[in-house]
Amino acid sequence: MIHHVESAVFLALKALLAGQMHTDTDASYRPIDALLAGYCAGALDRPTHSLIASHLLLKPDNRAFVAALEGLAAQEVEHLSPVPLASRDERLAAIFGSKDAAPVLPSSSTLPAPLLRLIGSDVNDLKWRNKIPGVREYRIAESGRVGNQSRDSLTIVCSMPAPRSSLYRDEAIILRTQKLGEADRIITLLTKEHGRIRGVAKGVRRTMSKFGARLEPGSHVDLQMHAGKTFDTVTQVEAIMNYGEAISDDYQRFTIAQAILETAERFTHQEGEPAPQEFALVVGGIRALAENRYDASLILDAFLLRSLALGGYAPSLSACSRCDAPGPHRYFSLVGGGSVCMDCRPSASATASADALQLMQALLTGNWDLAQASELRYRREASGLVTAYLQWHLERGLRSLSIVERV
Repeated sequence: MIHHVESAVFLALKALLAGQMHTDTDASYRPIDALLAGYCAGALDRPTHSLIASHLLLKPDNRAFVAALEGLAAQEVEHLSPVPLASRDERLAAIFGSKDAAPVLPSSSTLPAPLLRLIGSDVNDLKWRNKIPGVREYRIAESGRVGNQSRDSLTIVCSMPAPRSSLYRDEAIILRTQKLGEADRIITLLTKEHGRIRGVAKGVRRTMSKFGARLEPGSHVDLQMHAGKTFDTVTQVEAIMNYGEAISDDYQRFTIAQAILETAERFTHQEGEPAPQEFALVVGGIRALAENRYDASLILDAFLLRSLALGGYAPSLSACSRCDAPGPHRYFSLVGGGSVCMDCRPSASATASADALQLMQALLTGNWDLAQASELRYRREASGLVTAYLQWHLERGLRSLSIVERV
């Protein structure tokens, strides 16, 4: 003897919806409420049930509503009388006699788990059908039902990025160059819209090259590229600003510029992924060096701190990184994420002065008046903390930092 749980739950939820949110004119009524009630009652077909379960995973706002519906339905079930289940033995034999193996699902997927179990494969393995240019779809089921109401076919719709034209134009700053063959070079660029890319500049090492000196590290250029399978090809370059002469005249500024460019390459891990904030940070740092606006060491430390912040590794400087106790605190921990209090400090924490932490905070927030007024000993202390913190999170050192000249 068992309860007709599904029917009872569905009737209870139907009564609830009729009594509390029964009209479309009611301000509290939402069209999705009927689907959520059907989900709680188990009255949805499998595709619709999977979609609602995926919705609840992705949008927690409706979880409380579903929990409330399930609680009300449980109260109704308690008052039901048990009835016999027809064909009990046949149903149990069919369940235990089933030999269908559970599908092997991918360990990691962009799809929610309920939808992945329904489809049985990840998005990259589906047979997509182009709907309109830039949009494709995959049909989950030809039809679905919610209660007694029929629904149209259930589909996944996915927007596809527009294919990159074979010729494209972008603003870029040159990060690094490598020799290729007798007269060519591989150019590593950080672009404004396409992120970090690598391209080939053909004939750039010849004396009469049309590119001249516009493709040297640190140059800010506007260029045209031809997309290729392995490397894109540089076809045209126009200089926006060439900082070579201003930076190369001073050894300290030159080595710091190399450190900035190497750091930018390390923080843009994925080729072709746009990084407009990092691009603006690199351009601003190189321009500040060339114009000699501030002390070169301060520019480097400010760039490193802001790059760490963009990468999600901003150190805590004004409060304890573990208990959030207001500072300043005496200790700085690479493992702990910055400034730590006496109670939270892990082993091997460095002792940092309040003035050095205040200087780092000023560099991170752009308070250049306070940074310029700092004493030399606190600048050296802050530089050491920033360098150690950067190399800890990058997991290996920057080669150019070893040749940077600190005052």
